Amino acid sequence: MMTSTTDYIAGFKTVRHFGVVDVMSVNAVGAAGNIMGGIKALTGGKLDAYYELNDSTRKEAFDKMCDSAGKMGANAIIGVCIRTQGFEAGVLEVLCYGTAVLVEPL
Repeated sequence: MMTSTTDYIAGFKTVRHFGVVDVMSVNAVGAAGNIMGGIKALTGGKLDAYYELNDSTRKEAFDKMCDSAGKMGANAIIGVCIRTQGFEAGVLEVLCYGTAVLVEPL
């Protein structure tokens, strides 16, 4: 699946729009990760548990968006945007959306 944050795929023409495809993923770090994160926040250092939570949740949402677009018949997604929001300690929501399209080489 080709993806782009712009409204086109370079070297391709859009021949069909399927509409907006959007996916939300919500994940949480476990209690142990929250405790270690709290300690590192006080003492300084990289917060590995939160980094991994962000990375895995973002990847999950992106992959689900690509799967959804493929089921619609698209071979590309344009205007891709990823939004994140934390709710409370260790809980992260990621919204990933774009426009599913069919493209052909120029």
